[in-house]
Amino acid sequence: MECQGVQRVSPSHSDTVKGLLCGKLPPEDSPPLPPQQLRVVCDNMLQGLGRYLRCLGVDVVMLENTDDHRVAAKLAQAEGRVILTCGQPFQTLRSQVGEGRCLSLDCSEKARDQAIRVLRHFNVQPTPNDIFSRCQ
Repeated sequence: MECQGVQRVSPSHSDTVKGLLCGKLPPEDSPPLPPQQLRVVCDNMLQGLGRYLRCLGVDVVMLENTDDHRVAAKLAQAEGRVILTCGQPFQTLRSQVGEGRCLSLDCSEKARDQAIRVLRHFNVQPTPNDIFSRCQ
């Protein structure tokens, strides 16, 4: 992933974050969000993606293999997180947390490609300082 030439964005862009959580894509000219402002919960089918995003500085909670998908909905509601899921749970989870708070990904894609899709969707561009900034 290319991380060169990206500037940090001040935390005053909370309106952009709120808009993303409401299902709005960022305007084309909006500055990128720092990874720390994206808070997600990965269901148990996307643990590889969760590890990849955490390496890039994103605030990630990953469900355990034994966790029910409802745990993701509870975490998303309680902590203001976006659910990342794939497969059948998407419709159920989306109905529990609302439009724009649940993103469905292709389970057949590699974690790296899924991460690129998530970063593009939320207009997040990690800098070299963000990489490995979170405990793995």
